[in-house]
Amino acid sequence: MKKKTFSQNTTVVLWNTARLAAYLLAIFLTPLLAKPIGMLFDPVVSDWWQHGDLRVFYTEMATAFLWLGEIIGFYFLDKHLQKKFKVQMDPVKQQEVKEQSKTTETQASPQSARSEREQEAAATAAEPTKADGGNSVQKSASTAKAKTQLLGWDRMIPIFLICVACVLIISAQIGFQVKVFYELGERVVLIEIVNFSGTAGRDIAKCGWIVLLIKAAFGIFEGIFKEVPAKPKAKRAYVYLCVTALILLFGVYDVLSTQNPFAWTYLLFYVAFVALYALVNGAPVKSYLLILFIYFF
Repeated sequence: MKKKTFSQNTTVVLWNTARLAAYLLAIFLTPLLAKPIGMLFDPVVSDWWQHGDLRVFYTEMATAFLWLGEIIGFYFLDKHLQKKFKVQMDPVKQQEVKEQSKTTETQASPQSARSEREQEAAATAAEPTKADGGNSVQKSASTAKAKTQLLGWDRMIPIFLICVACVLIISAQIGFQVKVFYELGERVVLIEIVNFSGTAGRDIAKCGWIVLLIKAAFGIFEGIFKEVPAKPKAKRAYVYLCVTALILLFGVYDVLSTQNPFAWTYLLFYVAFVALYALVNGAPVKSYLLILFIYFF
């Protein structure tokens, strides 16, 4: 019986669909698991609080730490499965490509190493000659720079404008106060501050999930529309619209589950999150920091 194999495009779609499903299960089920964990700390009392006063803090912090552990676990599991099934879902860094090519060449060659003459000849051939004026080195350097190049102004300006617009919109709604102080209120007590810090910890971890969800959504829809007979610009537009719609669905769950008083504003933020992820070329750390900035400020 023939072993069923999938095309590379189908594999990408299925892999990212599995990622998305696993992420959503972790996001939905972990807070339910954190509730009994938070209740275990109810007997912890002091002169400042009584039995159960800090249940929100313990529950939210348990959620945050569980989410963080799950994100790390999914990362290593994903890497292990890609290596096991010999698939490559994400772009590989240039240095990793060089190392993999060297390993492949070493394994494929029947000889253990080149002779010194062959190495010298290869080195001589690689050196720039007087005739080309060092163009080969310049080309290799420009290629390396192109792959490690910082974002240009055509992307930096939209990123800046999106972040400023999001901050101004929420600031106008709260009377241009500092968002953290507004959420705490004027006459705040120690218990409220501690509980608020737990909620902030949960939101810090949640921003990581938002990045992973956007990444998986792009992987799904880029694979789906890759073979669709349409112009490249139209394909990109379809991908962005579908990703935005999917992330908005998660945004609806988020604002409803947290009873966010600025629900419509935060739904607009989720649209901005997708745009920011695309503008930074899918860089996870940059996306996370920008999303975290908007979420808290």
